[in-house]
Amino acid sequence: RAIFAQDPALSAGDGPSPAAAQAPHAATILAAALQREALPSLLAIAEPLARAPERELVLAATVAGADGLETLALRLSELRAEIGARGVTVRAAAFTSARPGADLVRLADEQEARLMIVEAPAGLLDDPQLAAVLDAAVCDVAVAVRAGPPPDGPVLVPFSGAAHDWAAVELGADLARALGRPVRLAGAS
Repeated sequence: RAIFAQDPALSAGDGPSPAAAQAPHAATILAAALQREALPSLLAIAEPLARAPERELVLAATVAGADGLETLALRLSELRAEIGARGVTVRAAAFTSARPGADLVRLADEQEARLMIVEAPAGLLDDPQLAAVLDAAVCDVAVAVRAGPPPDGPVLVPFSGAAHDWAAVELGADLARALGRPVRLAGAS
C-alpha cells in the first residue's frame, strides 16, 4: 500500500523534496474494471478526462484467484505504458479479490479518487458488485453503459435537478471539454 500510495517515508534521504511537498495534489480518476474485458471501454472515457492539468489516472482490475494475477498485471502494465506514452500520468493496480466492488471502493478511498468509472454489468443495478460500488463509494461514480469510445456529437447529460444530477453535469462538462464537444442537458420537459 505504501508503494502504491507513493508514501514519502519510503523515499531515500529525509523525505520528499520541498518542491514535491508543495506540489498540488492531482485529482485522481480511477478506471475500475469489475470485469477485465471492460478496460478499453473505461479508458475511452477516463483517458480524455485524465489529460486535464493536475489529473492522474489509476487503472485497476481484480481477479478471483492468484492464477490469473500475472496475466492481469502484465495487461495493466502494457496499458499503463501505452497511456503514459501519450502524456497521461497513470498508475496501475492488479490484485486478487473475492469482493471486487468493495475492494475497488476501498482503493478509490485510499487514493482519494475524485471519480471512479466502472462498466455496466449485464444485470446493471441487480449486480452485487456494482451495487457495492454505488452504495459505498465516497467519490463520484460514473457507470459506462456503452462499449467503445464516446460517439460523435454532443455529450448528453440527463438532468432533473436531483442531488446526483449535479455530479453528472460536472462530469458531462469535463468530458465535453476533454473531447472538444458541446454538452447538452436533457431535462424533464
